[in-house]
Amino acid sequence: MHPVKRLVPWVLGLYIVAMGVFTVSGVGQLGFYFDEFVHLNKLQTFLDHGSYIMNVSPPGSTELLKTQGHIYVYGPLFSVVAHAVAALTGAESWGTVSASSEAFAVRHYVVSAFSFLGVFATAWGVKLITRSITWGLAASAVLVSIPMWTGSAMYNVKDIAPASGFTLLTAGLIAWSLAVEQQNRWTRFGGWVALYSGSLLIWGVRPGLWPAIALGFLALWLVRLRLSNFRQVWVTTKGLTVPAMAIIASYLTMLLVYPRAFINPIYLLYKSFAETSSFPRRRTSITDGEMPSVPPSWDFLPKWMAAQLPEVLFVLAVGASAIAVWLVLRRFFQSATTTLDYALPAIVFAFIQFAAFPTAAMLLQSRITSGLRQFLFVFPGLVMLVFIILFLAKTHWGLVRVRGLWPATVAVITASTVVTTGLQVQLFPFVANYFSPTTFARGIEGRWEIDRYRLSDAELFRGLSTSERQHCEKCELKTYPDQFMEPDRDNNRTVDFGSVVFFSTTPAKRAGCSVIGTVARPYLWGSLTLRNANECSVDAEPFVDAPADTSERASWWRQFARWGWSRTNANGLVSRAGSLSVIAFSVEPELPTPSHEFVMTASVTGDFSRPVVITIRINDMPFDTRVVDSSAEFTLDLSIPRATVLAAPDGRIVIEISLSNESGQPTQNRLVVTDFQTRASEAL
Repeated sequence: MHPVKRLVPWVLGLYIVAMGVFTVSGVGQLGFYFDEFVHLNKLQTFLDHGSYIMNVSPPGSTELLKTQGHIYVYGPLFSVVAHAVAALTGAESWGTVSASSEAFAVRHYVVSAFSFLGVFATAWGVKLITRSITWGLAASAVLVSIPMWTGSAMYNVKDIAPASGFTLLTAGLIAWSLAVEQQNRWTRFGGWVALYSGSLLIWGVRPGLWPAIALGFLALWLVRLRLSNFRQVWVTTKGLTVPAMAIIASYLTMLLVYPRAFINPIYLLYKSFAETSSFPRRRTSITDGEMPSVPPSWDFLPKWMAAQLPEVLFVLAVGASAIAVWLVLRRFFQSATTTLDYALPAIVFAFIQFAAFPTAAMLLQSRITSGLRQFLFVFPGLVMLVFIILFLAKTHWGLVRVRGLWPATVAVITASTVVTTGLQVQLFPFVANYFSPTTFARGIEGRWEIDRYRLSDAELFRGLSTSERQHCEKCELKTYPDQFMEPDRDNNRTVDFGSVVFFSTTPAKRAGCSVIGTVARPYLWGSLTLRNANECSVDAEPFVDAPADTSERASWWRQFARWGWSRTNANGLVSRAGSLSVIAFSVEPELPTPSHEFVMTASVTGDFSRPVVITIRINDMPFDTRVVDSSAEFTLDLSIPRATVLAAPDGRIVIEISLSNESGQPTQNRLVVTDFQTRASEAL
């Protein structure tokens, strides 16, 4: 063998290891996204009550009083494994889920570990067909060069594990589809383990993907029957007993882990697929300058695939898919044995992983809301399919006999991988926001959704001053790792009491706003902006008497609630945990009375293991402090001096309310304001 060829597998292996280190180094560099807290709640409910669903019972309750969520869409397996690792490393206590930065880091390391399983399964599946470790390593190298895969491996607790499970399932099916002379004891054992572990991850994390198991086994049975010209139906069926036992064992394992959902397999199969395909989410992702309907049109996924795959890989995927369909259909209607029979099953399995679910989603008009995030499993299948077809082109179709064609193919794939890797480095750690150079040339900002889960908000928050943080809307502190909590000491900017700070993907379009912070990365010949921090002035509404008709109460709340509230409804205002909450209104400065009275009826909900300190500022000046240690309703009667009214621009009154503990740190308690009124006060 030529010395250069001997170096190739070492170079590929080193690249894969380097990308593994790159992936792991991204852990802790991102913020936490809202779905992670949903799954923390589900895990705690599962540990306490045996159901992997949202528990919205009062804190400290020992009973499952009220639940929400879809019991069959997600399973607890990943969360349980991550909890076990966190408990073993001391980041969590057994049976108690933690939202600490250390616990999140452990969970994200577990995500990365699961992604490495998918990388291994991809290499093994290709090696089984090509009988070459170099081809297997090359396939895995291309997989880790796909930014959507590597970027998701840094944080995605929902999709990486089932994607790797699907890949293990595909590799296991390939192992069991090999001819007898190509199999040995270790191949069969490895195939059984891959089928068991892959199916377990599918059942245990995304049960709605169970058709992958059914399609894979049906394809294995049909392919074997066709290759025997349908003459050995019983022998072929009996030969699937051992691999079928792996699937049964994986289901029985989940029955032990999660009996409440898996006790009725028929109902589980129906509900998991139905709830997954029609998940009730209304918000979708801006795509190529348009906001798609829900469900989106058929071209939603193809557009995202073209936008977030390197151009070379996209072209290879389209070509490999066309060739795969042609090969399989031709062989189905041909009874004679061909030289490609050994590779056809693998082509079928890889094609199912790559194309079956996206095609079904388009045909069934599923509620796809997150671009390619819900379809991470297509990338390993795509890579396996492309490399198996490339191998056949080289070894069976004379690609190497055309002078310069094979070296050119290798060079193009290598160059694409190098460029894409460089772009991942540029985007770090926000790697999943990659867009192909062609897409970038047409414009990204305002045309495609960027940083859907606001993972860059933590970096944006770190750059804010203390004053800017106090006036930040929807800046929930729990979503930021500890290392992002210390304000920039060189930033002493102050925010006017009548202004609000909020984050957005594009600069604010409303009047009176300016950008005060940006998270951006150099990208190709320009840059890619992920998030902006905007400071905007807030004009208070002129005060009018509260409407007597309660049906108008919702608009009444919205009129005066300026920022820091999680919701407004007919019952009142509910503050956002850990955030400054503001009510603002304008009064007539030339009042004949010396003061203005504001009366608020409210209560505090949440954890009362420690007293909650309510701090009130009016027009950016300290006004009152009150300690609350129960959730009983109370009244705050604030008499606003005439001097404050006269000094306020246009009579604007801004009442800022914050909740903290005795040490002055923000708490996760919420203020519930059930009523308020304002009136001129008589002179004392």
